[in-house]
Amino acid sequence: FNDLEHGRHRLVLAAAWPNPAKADSSQSAKSNYSPWKTIAVLEDETASTTNPKEEFSYPYMSLNQQGQVLLVYTWNRKRMKSILWDAGYLQSYLQHIKSETDRSQ
Repeated sequence: FNDLEHGRHRLVLAAAWPNPAKADSSQSAKSNYSPWKTIAVLEDETASTTNPKEEFSYPYMSLNQQGQVLLVYTWNRKRMKSILWDAGYLQSYLQHIKSETDRSQ
């Protein structure tokens, strides 16, 4: 899905805050001094202080023949999760965000 040669867009699958222990998942990335805007929070887990190596890993995103976007990833390489979106919904949401951004500049 990250294939820029075929007119597709780069996607950010993870975000980090300056102090993850104090991060509020409802905060937009903009309020954390970043030009990125949080569209959705897929999980609200962080690495524990006893095991800072816990992580989300192996993200894979694809577009199926029905026009749905599939995201698959693991937590701490132990638990797998998949999420399915309608590509039309994502496109309309991204267009809405772009128009909001254009108005604010």
